[in-house]
Amino acid sequence: MYNIIQDYNLSTSGGVKSSLHSAGTEICGDSLLSCYDSLVVSFPEEGLLPTTLTSLYIVEFEYLKSLNGWSLQQLTSLERLSILHCGKLLCLPNKRLPSSLRYLYIHYCPLLERRCQIENGQDWHKIAHTYISCGNYK
Repeated sequence: MYNIIQDYNLSTSGGVKSSLHSAGTEICGDSLLSCYDSLVVSFPEEGLLPTTLTSLYIVEFEYLKSLNGWSLQQLTSLERLSILHCGKLLCLPNKRLPSSLRYLYIHYCPLLERRCQIENGQDWHKIAHTYISCGNYK
């Protein structure tokens, strides 16, 4: 059963993401589901997400170019990170992803998928400790 919390929604009618306010996101237990916004270029903002999240799904951020490494590091319970349909996402953050992260799924993100190829991708060293499913690479 879903526990929908309106304050965790990511897109606003004006396109400014100063708080989580409109439709687009659901919290189900410790998971953030269906997180999308077409205007965001960096995600997540500092303090935006609860540190107890165990799963985060970043989906259809059309203009997303970077992930905020410091904010992701604060998600100390994060075990599963899925990034889908973020075609402009260039790379993983310079800061290491949370040590609690066990599963990373990257699909339909061609720029990021190239960087995360097993053993020879430029970002591989950042994710070698996780199970990764990345594009055509597993």
